[in-house]
Formats: sequence, C-alpha cells, structure tokens
Amino acid sequence: MKTIHPASRIVVSVARARQDFSTILGRVAFGHSECVVTRRGKPFVRIVPCDAGGAEPHLADAAGWLDADDSFLKEMGRIQKKRSRERPRPIL
Repeated sequence: MKTIHPASRIVVSVARARQDFSTILGRVAFGHSECVVTRRGKPFVRIVPCDAGGAEPHLADAAGWLDADDSFLKEMGRIQKKRSRERPRPIL
C-alpha cells in the first residue's frame, strides 16, 4: 500500500482494496486514518472512521425546532421504551 501522509491517509487501487479490505478497515477504524480508493489512478471513494469530522448536523439541533419538554419527544420516548420490552420477531 502506498502511504501519502504517515498514519493519516492510505491510497490503494480498487483491486488492492478488494484483496485487503479487512486490513484497510482495521487501519481506518483503529488507526484513525483514512483510505482513498482509486480507479484507474484517480480518486474514486474515501473510507473514513465514523467519528471523523464530528457528528453530522441534525434537524433537531436547529434553534426553535423542539423544546426538551415537548410532548412529541415524550411520546417518542414512551414508544421506544415499549418497543425495547417486546421480543424481536424471528426472521423466517
């Protein structure tokens, strides 16, 4: 594998990524680096850890969207608790 910047970016071809996929995922997830997969020498896709760049903005973060004591949030919490007590259905 060709490394551009030590411990931060790995660049591999699609063929190499298919061969070493689990190794690449391990390096990205636990090494906190990113991997750029190239196709015909041009960047094709980038693999980054889930925590890269912080959390994505959410609609609920918008000012005035919902107050913490909104009845909608209370109802959603009640539904979630009810579902967590139910047994999952078997997949046939």
